[in-house]
Amino acid sequence: MTHPPDTHRPLTDTTIPDRMPAITDQPDRYRAERRRRLRQAKLTPRQGRWPSEQEELIRFARIWAPYGGPPPEEVFVRFGITSSTFAERIRHMLATSRNDRRTTELLLLVYTK
Repeated sequence: MTHPPDTHRPLTDTTIPDRMPAITDQPDRYRAERRRRLRQAKLTPRQGRWPSEQEELIRFARIWAPYGGPPPEEVFVRFGITSSTFAERIRHMLATSRNDRRTTELLLLVYTK
């Protein structure tokens, strides 16, 4: 059966003529495709991941460092902690993690007691 161009084809399975697809065919095909995509996603490295809390704190501290640190209200709204707790966490992270020397020196100047 041929159809003129620009018209819709009937909803039949093309591999078995005159057979309408079963109601379970579409979910089964969806599940198989989803499983394939999930397997593929596990094999490829994640590009757009969420930053860790440590990365977010350091990034925020670097943004505000030229201004002497963030205002207390901004720290509380963003992280739900006080300014002193924020500075304490920054110092702890700088002491325990590996950051570039320039960032570490800048943040230690701003966030020391």
